[in-house]
Amino acid sequence: MTFVVNTIKQDSQGTQKPQNIQFLLEIESPLFARKFIEESSLVLLSLVDYSGAVDSFGPVYVVVSFENQRIRIVWKKDFSIRDLCLFFLRLWFVIEDCNYFLEPQTPEQTKKVLDLCKKELDEQQQSEKAQIKQQQEAEKKIYYQDDWLEKAKQVIARSLEKVNSLLTDKWAFVSAKDLRTIKGKVEELKKMRMWTNYEKIRDMLQELFSIVDRIEEDYYASLEDTSQSLFPWTTVTSIDLERQVSVLEKVQQQQMFWGTVSVKRKDYVALWEILVYLMFLKKDFVHIFQNILLYVYRIFDWLQIGLLIILVVLWGSVVYFLLFSATTTLFPLYYSFFSLGFLGLLTFLFSFIKAKNPLVVGMLFVLMIVFYFVGIPLLKHTFALS
Repeated sequence: MTFVVNTIKQDSQGTQKPQNIQFLLEIESPLFARKFIEESSLVLLSLVDYSGAVDSFGPVYVVVSFENQRIRIVWKKDFSIRDLCLFFLRLWFVIEDCNYFLEPQTPEQTKKVLDLCKKELDEQQQSEKAQIKQQQEAEKKIYYQDDWLEKAKQVIARSLEKVNSLLTDKWAFVSAKDLRTIKGKVEELKKMRMWTNYEKIRDMLQELFSIVDRIEEDYYASLEDTSQSLFPWTTVTSIDLERQVSVLEKVQQQQMFWGTVSVKRKDYVALWEILVYLMFLKKDFVHIFQNILLYVYRIFDWLQIGLLIILVVLWGSVVYFLLFSATTTLFPLYYSFFSLGFLGLLTFLFSFIKAKNPLVVGMLFVLMIVFYFVGIPLLKHTFALS
């Protein structure tokens, strides 16, 4: 069966006006014809039987494959084979043949035209995809730029408050040069809140952060020796807490406007408040370790005190046995006096070596023990104490 089909082709992107299209369709039934039109994304206006000669309707035709059938379509307009092939290729049909009625081309010629159309359509689609992607990236960039700009303006407001507090509470640490620089940048930032130059605002904020950071570090360093600990059981002071809160706040603000965080503060970005707690714990552990090292450095002094206490106890034992148990042999006590006295002598001699490294102190202690266990048998044999 042959039908004259009137349709409308609408632009999927809505950039062009709807196009009225009329063609001749050789197909088995009206129902199948409607299904074909629906699959082609065309809007059907009318479907009328056609009883005339097919070649009198139009000069060019195309044969497409649809649900395992070959359907011939004759175009009424003065289209070329190329135009007709491009049209149906854009509708995602598989073209099997195309030609003119009056001046038919050879199969080789029509195949060449069809191949060129496929190549042209592929290049066009790739170009359209690239344009769409570029447009999406541009829209995304605009969105991010607007978002960054809004966050940068929030940071500007917070930074101006920070600078006012700095000039009020820490004015003694602000040099005349820094004061002029800060005031100049503050005035520029106040003007920039009305601008849309995000890069300029970001660079200006970064410079202001560097100056404020340097002044605050000088301020905190000057108060470290006089600051009091927060609690009796910790060495963390109020200055330590204030410094870490200030650093954490600045890093968070730099993250807000995509500023550059210094390398030594990269860990704050990953751990945030957890890093502050870890740094406080580290300070307490270092303090405890340093106190332990003080005991290590005086190990020989503590040994002498311990040996003296033991010798006093032994003397008391000797006096007790002499007064109340005269039959008890005192040789083991005398030998203990001898061995402990020798150990005390070694401890006294090694205490004159003032080592400043805990590893060296440990090595000296081990060396003293070696001297003791080597020397005791020699002295025991020399003085016939066995």
